[in-house]
Amino acid sequence: MSGNDRHPIRDNDAIALRRDMINGSFELTDQEKEFMKLVREVLSDATKRIHDGAPPTCDIGCIVAGTDLLQQAKNKFCDAAILGKEADTRKKRKVDSGSS
Repeated sequence: MSGNDRHPIRDNDAIALRRDMINGSFELTDQEKEFMKLVREVLSDATKRIHDGAPPTCDIGCIVAGTDLLQQAKNKFCDAAILGKEADTRKKRKVDSGSS
């Protein structure tokens, strides 16, 4: 690979954004914070209602797996707020700096 070639992973904007999420802190608007709070509240309430309504004969492993899926859904919705905001910020930064 020559010095001018873009690395398909390292130089990919979408991947760089996710890599930065691992150890990043991003400034979020009140709207994004409220969205993330709403997601946590709704999924927490849904989880509690499901657990409270489950008959005692339910398979515990399946309940745990279902709960894990709700946790993953919470993470994805919150990631959507963070990724969308940060992608927009980076796009504006590129435009402001004259990059394309």
